[in-house]
Amino acid sequence: MSGEHAGQGMELRTLLFLLCLSTFVTGILPKEIQHGFKGTLHDNMKEYFKNYMVENFKGVIEKQFDKLKISKWIGEDVSKRSQQASALERDIGLIVVKDILKGLSDTLKADERSLGSILEKRDNTIIQSPDILAWFREVSDLRQTISSDINTSFKSWSDVLSALPDRCDESPNVPMSTHHSDITLLGKTPDFMNLFWPFRFDINVMNQRLAAYGLTNIIITESNETLKLDLFEELQDLQAIRLPVKGNQIMFSFGDEDVVEGLNRSRLVPLSKSYVKAAKHLYTKEEQEYIRLLATEALNLINKTHTELHSAMVQMISCIAFAKDEAATHISGSANSALGLIWLNPQEDWTVPVMAEQLVHEFIHITLFYAELVHRGYKDVSRLPDAKAMSSIRRKPRPYDKSLHAAYVSAGLITFHTRAGFINRAAELVQTLPEAVQELNRVNAETDVLDEAGRAMLDFLTDYVCLTRM
Repeated sequence: MSGEHAGQGMELRTLLFLLCLSTFVTGILPKEIQHGFKGTLHDNMKEYFKNYMVENFKGVIEKQFDKLKISKWIGEDVSKRSQQASALERDIGLIVVKDILKGLSDTLKADERSLGSILEKRDNTIIQSPDILAWFREVSDLRQTISSDINTSFKSWSDVLSALPDRCDESPNVPMSTHHSDITLLGKTPDFMNLFWPFRFDINVMNQRLAAYGLTNIIITESNETLKLDLFEELQDLQAIRLPVKGNQIMFSFGDEDVVEGLNRSRLVPLSKSYVKAAKHLYTKEEQEYIRLLATEALNLINKTHTELHSAMVQMISCIAFAKDEAATHISGSANSALGLIWLNPQEDWTVPVMAEQLVHEFIHITLFYAELVHRGYKDVSRLPDAKAMSSIRRKPRPYDKSLHAAYVSAGLITFHTRAGFINRAAELVQTLPEAVQELNRVNAETDVLDEAGRAMLDFLTDYVCLTRM
């Protein structure tokens, strides 16, 4: 869509919205949505955009800015805040090459050799132990359904994430062990993947629907494909990033000028003008063909491992941008100021499992970004850098939000790898996760950085780690 047509489309939708606004608000939405629900959701999203996207508004012209339904309230403050933007910590989810590649390819290659037989046998394996069967039955009954009504779903966020009626370590029905569990058992059933909420389609699409309502004041009742297209059209102005998007697939981007500018604008991948002008960020045609094949096969592997996870990724991700990092220190990233965008810098030794891990890793960040957008999570983001906790990925103290994200990433990757058959890699990640989750609870108890929604997300993660016997 051209910039001119995009602007005309925006004006038309704005006009239609204004014409039907009074009827819609007074005649369709219940009073509790008009007031409590709507007000809370909008407050959450305002705070999110203020904290993470204010830098982007320097590039939005006044005429565009006047149309923004949520963000224009910070218009007078943009100049002052944009000067302070360098001091704002953004959770960009970047992975240092030396940290992620050390041993990763070797462990996944060793697992990959036996992947075929594992995939064929895993669902036919019958676990005879009564304790194990009881454990699996317990897990299969824990997934909470969510309401299709956005008001009810918004209010029940904490209840939906409550995996257990009691704390995991107090539940007599879960066969906990004081010893390191056999994590291969996690892959014998899809129920652990079904329970891990960032992999759930229904929760993710509801958060997307809530975001769309928060931006447009319209409940989009059309197909999920339409929801995705409409949401990213709205986000285009807010994020000041024009992303390629299709309703039923994830787009691949190699050198798209708008996307490259977006990588810079969101500070996801700082690329100097001279670096881009010299086309050093681009892959050759041969490299692009190989990367496309690698990414396609990785998505196929994800789909074969857990179809619901793959469907959620297609719904929530606009595009994957492939570009070389000028500093040569990072291989992947996502940012809360660039919702729906994943950046990858594939290395020569990447295999299909390595590519799959990077995609699942960054997708988990994206699901958390969406959740934080509509539900919040932190009482005051300015306090996060001082509330440091050990990161299960970087294995060093980091700001609280980054370490919470890292713990979710570890839990999700362990679950994915055990189901896909990459047991060595899962075992490597298990080594640091339980202690990291314990520290997240300790630091929050000391600093009180989490609000109700954030506490629910941490409680889910705590119960999930305990429930999986990690």
